[in-house]
Amino acid sequence: MPGYKRGIFLINKKFQFRFSMYVCSWLVAVSFVYPVIIYNLIEFANRLTTSPAATATLQSLKVEMLWLLILFQVSLILLTFLISIFISHRIAGPIYKLSKAFGAVTRGELNDELQFRAKDHFRDVADDFNIMVRGLRQNIEKSSDAILTAIAKLEKIAPTAAPAAQAEIEATLAVLREARD
Repeated sequence: MPGYKRGIFLINKKFQFRFSMYVCSWLVAVSFVYPVIIYNLIEFANRLTTSPAATATLQSLKVEMLWLLILFQVSLILLTFLISIFISHRIAGPIYKLSKAFGAVTRGELNDELQFRAKDHFRDVADDFNIMVRGLRQNIEKSSDAILTAIAKLEKIAPTAAPAAQAEIEATLAVLREARD
């Protein structure tokens, strides 16, 4: 699927928002450290000064720096949230496709190969899934060949069998023909 782009960005909203909130919550927790450090540094410098003009300047600087820091932190958290959504898209998309592929296998559809986009995560899982499906197809083909061989042998011996055995052979043939389909 070269050039394939997924049109829906929020594939699994619950997972993607939970993932993004988890990442952002760590950033929020860590971001409380910066204002405390700046506040304490300015307070320390304030205690060292004896000039009322310098104290007023430091107080003004402290308020400005804290507001700038708050604005920066809010911007950083929003940017982190958007990046987290983008990263989670590369995780949720393959999981969604894998889930759909499991459904197809459950319905007996073993024809399609599972492929993820070049930048998606879990491409090795798609490769393993495709190997599994090929193995299932081979096992089904072997079983189908064995059933066809058994049907041919039973059809060959049915006319020569005793009448009581013929009924049993015909019943077995019916079961085998049904299994083949």
